[in-house]
Amino acid sequence: MGDISRFVESLSINPWLVLIAAACTIVAVPLAFIFYLRSRKEKLPRYAVRSNNIIKGSKAVIPGLTVHFQGHGEPIENLTVSKVVFWNASRETIRPLPGSVWVPTIWWGLQDTLDPEPGECAAPPKA
Repeated sequence: MGDISRFVESLSINPWLVLIAAACTIVAVPLAFIFYLRSRKEKLPRYAVRSNNIIKGSKAVIPGLTVHFQGHGEPIENLTVSKVVFWNASRETIRPLPGSVWVPTIWWGLQDTLDPEPGECAAPPKA
């Protein structure tokens, strides 16, 4: 046991070895933090909405223009088209939780015509 303790003591007294160990520590701590940040598995769902107003106040601008939706009596004065984009802003794949159910629903037309039963898709309006 005396040989091992003398060897360790000689290593701690050597100034070059202490300097190399300190330099390795100074380099290793920031590298560990950088590797930690890169290895995190975050799920970052993002979305963006862009809306284009196609018809705005149609009665005031063009008096002879009327826009109707089939099955509804009131003319539509404002008509806006919105595009919604979803994306994953991280490197981790977003998967459903165990036991959850994903039900695709496609909505066509106005909100009051969209009452599909759970698990069903709303049908597009008949032309």
